[in-house]
Amino acid sequence: MANTVRKKKKVSVKEMKFKHDPMVRFYDRTQEWLQERGRPVVIAVGVIIGVILLYVAGSYFFEYRKTKAQTAFAEASIASRNAASSLNCSADSQ
Repeated sequence: MANTVRKKKKVSVKEMKFKHDPMVRFYDRTQEWLQERGRPVVIAVGVIIGVILLYVAGSYFFEYRKTKAQTAFAEASIASRNAASSLNCSADSQ
């Protein structure tokens, strides 16, 4: 028996089905790779986004508290000055 070597028949564009299309094969390989190795990447990105959101929320909260405290301190300072000046005026009038 003689070994007959068959040449692979080149698939024409018209005959190309989804499994023979190089882009579809590339897409399939990429999807399989992402399914196997993508989960840690997604978890890491989620953790990073969570930390950033926590930082932004904390910064906003502390800035809000700081502004509120400054306003209260300014009002208390003005009130104490007014009280002191009214005491000085009443002491001067006697």
